[in-house]
Amino acid sequence: MRRPLRLTALLLSLSTAACARTAVPANEPAPAQSGAVAQARARWAGQGIDDYRYTFERMCFCLGRGPVRVEVRDGRVVSVTNPENGQPAPDVQPYIETVATLFDKLAEAERDGSLGEVAYDPTLGYPSEATIGNLAADAGISYRVRDLQPVR
Repeated sequence: MRRPLRLTALLLSLSTAACARTAVPANEPAPAQSGAVAQARARWAGQGIDDYRYTFERMCFCLGRGPVRVEVRDGRVVSVTNPENGQPAPDVQPYIETVATLFDKLAEAERDGSLGEVAYDPTLGYPSEATIGNLAADAGISYRVRDLQPVR
């Protein structure tokens, strides 16, 4: 009877180790550093972009994941559509973040120590990928912002 228990313990430890990250490969975002969110927010604010479109996606064990195409005017979401067919996607609108509200979430997570990896757009400074909490433990969420374009 002890043999199955040892095997179970071994499998559990291997699966836990597989979820842990010991190093960040060069092509992945680096872990967030203290003050990095404020610096990136300042870069984004310096762009003066209040009207923009982007593709937004949340990765989590939750509703309203996307991807969806979002349009923001004067800092407010004005439309959310399915990027495949252009049809409205109002059922996910409560889960959509503007760049400003995403920065708010990242700053809060940075303060409480739950901010994981973040990558920022090198030109405009908005967060292009971010993880808060622990996805492996069903207690986290990742955001992805792609194809952000200012709207005139």
